[in-house]
Amino acid sequence: MNDFTTPKSTDNPLINFDFNKAILKIEGNWFTEIEIGREITDKLIAYLAKYFKNPKEKTIINIQLSLLSTSYSKLLLEIFKYLETKYNQGYLIEINWFYQSDDEDFLETGDDFNAVLKIPLNLCEY
Repeated sequence: MNDFTTPKSTDNPLINFDFNKAILKIEGNWFTEIEIGREITDKLIAYLAKYFKNPKEKTIINIQLSLLSTSYSKLLLEIFKYLETKYNQGYLIEINWFYQSDDEDFLETGDDFNAVLKIPLNLCEY
């Protein structure tokens, strides 16, 4: 299976799933047009559906965003909810939410996701 990658721009995060390492990285800004965000989210979830047919022992998700609009919080929640279904099926998944030590908004956003998910989300200060 090939890796999944969408390029980073000023409005879109880098989204990269390294198949061999089983690490999904989402980093950068996410506040582009909602249609583009929806397309990216749908493609990523479709890729993950294929991946989970024969996944690695552990899958790691690293989220390090600088900007995130409310609309994209909802799309990110969709990704997390999909991962949560896989976690509930017994797959080992680790989600790491990275936030800058002085960014209370992203810490709070991570806390909010943690409150609604039934999959562990590690808050990682950097």
